[in-house]
Amino acid sequence: MTNRTKRRARGLVLVLVAACGGGSEGSNGTTDGGPSTSSTSSGSGGEATGDVPTSPTSGTTASPTTSTTEGAHEAQLLYRQDFEADGWEDDFTGRQTWEDRVAVVTHEPHGGTRSLRGNQFASIVDPITGLSGTGNALLDWRGAGHDIAERTPRQMYFSYWFRHDDYTYGEGNEGKLLYFFDANGCALDAYFGGQLHSRGLAIAYNNGCQSNHWAHCTGSDEVCEACREDGTCDNWGYSALWLEHPEVSPGTGSWRRFEYFIDYDERYFTVWVDGHLVTDERFLDGRIPYGPEREFHWTGFQLFYASTGDGRDYAQCVDGEGVCGGWQIDDLEVWDGLPPK
Repeated sequence: MTNRTKRRARGLVLVLVAACGGGSEGSNGTTDGGPSTSSTSSGSGGEATGDVPTSPTSGTTASPTTSTTEGAHEAQLLYRQDFEADGWEDDFTGRQTWEDRVAVVTHEPHGGTRSLRGNQFASIVDPITGLSGTGNALLDWRGAGHDIAERTPRQMYFSYWFRHDDYTYGEGNEGKLLYFFDANGCALDAYFGGQLHSRGLAIAYNNGCQSNHWAHCTGSDEVCEACREDGTCDNWGYSALWLEHPEVSPGTGSWRRFEYFIDYDERYFTVWVDGHLVTDERFLDGRIPYGPEREFHWTGFQLFYASTGDGRDYAQCVDGEGVCGGWQIDDLEVWDGLPPK
């Protein structure tokens, strides 16, 4: 698979990558079967409002505070990064791609006083950080002290907040928001595509490793006929799914919340954007199955790849002041199950 996402008519490919700014009322705290009510935002920065599942001190590893979900499992917040404390760099690998390209800033944070900022245009200096941009700030949140795969044997939940400065896209599907790193040897094994520049979010789970045959047979009709007959291929109907919700739409400048859940026992993904469950017409309950031959076990998350780094799909400034290609992330969390509602 190439680094550039393939656009379909409906917008948001579900490949587990975080999304882009703005959007209907920002993060309004409403849910459609969402896992929790943690930290909502007005979309204009400043302190977050609402209930946070747990409140460890700023930094990497959460204290072993537990929260009881429905049923017997007590979901634990394993890691949180809110960029309020120095030393955040050790949480991320890929330093050669983002060092001197991203910085902690006080400009419109989601919560607290700081967030991490970069700019996806390699040709400009970001007006907030004063640093050159890059389309490929490969921030890998699996650095020192992280053992996400070991601590999430059955379920894993990952969430974060993302905003993009004022912008419009003239063409194409822009970039990948989030890659998931596989602990079982397939590296970048799944990703979420696009930056919510159009309605929808895309998910795909092959990135040049193993096969997506179960999701979509890419052979000739003759080759694929047998597996289509017995139901062992084309279960998604295509190599990627486009997930949507009527209340999730593109926009500019506001903080957006992305939540990703995987159940390794039941073998499905679920995704929320701004508290709304995004679905495909085949899987209206939001439980997106994946192939029985795939042995996912995620150990880290990479933010993000934008094709603007090599001159494609350039965004157009809206505010006229050059603050258009900038992005910010804040309040990353990993749990070993669904947080409390």
